[in-house]
Amino acid sequence: MLAARRKIPIGVQLYSVTKIAAGDLAGTLAGIKKMGYEGVEFAGYYNFADNPKGLRKLLDDNGLKVCGTHIQLRTMDGDGLKQTIEFNQIIGNPYLVVPSLPKENTATLEAWAKTAERFREIAEVVRPLKMYIGYHNHTAEFTPMEGQMPWDVFMTKAGPNVFGQLDIGHCQRAGADPVRGGNSVVHHRRRKPGLSGPGGHREEPSEPEEVTGLRPAGGGDPAAGQSSGRMRMFL
Repeated sequence: MLAARRKIPIGVQLYSVTKIAAGDLAGTLAGIKKMGYEGVEFAGYYNFADNPKGLRKLLDDNGLKVCGTHIQLRTMDGDGLKQTIEFNQIIGNPYLVVPSLPKENTATLEAWAKTAERFREIAEVVRPLKMYIGYHNHTAEFTPMEGQMPWDVFMTKAGPNVFGQLDIGHCQRAGADPVRGGNSVVHHRRRKPGLSGPGGHREEPSEPEEVTGLRPAGGGDPAAGQSSGRMRMFL
């Protein structure tokens, strides 16, 4: 008999309600919890950038977990890494996600490989703290460069302790197949033909059933693709 599937909690990327959250973060979190979601991913901390304890209290008051934060790579340079770690430990977030990179980090495959090494270095620092660093794609990662896919080059060079946060909508927009493995976290989007947006599509929240073919890479910890304890993200 097949074992029962373990439920994967669902979280909301706060970027999708950023204007509302900026005006009333407490009310936004309360509303998200009331809708039945179990966690949130940050993309900015609104009025709490210098008050992680206050932010943690808001989360605890609403029974919400943090399933990630989008932060720039530069925030983990030098002493910034220590500050980033401390902030995220306080709010209870183990997943540090870089949502984009400057052109100098992505102009060539050599640049992608060099950037991947930086991610690998950060992973070695945060992993003993049970924290993980990952990268969120757009379309360029799935646009062939010098005969190779930048996403594949980056993930291979970064190593198994760096996770890929696969944005399905961006991946499909680039004409790539999201069912490719090696992704620990996913952002779900539904793309409807004939509506406004790049390529004649508009991106909207999708249902989990639409991407059940995703195959996380094997491994013994969340960074290597273990799904238990992680959250699927809605935009």
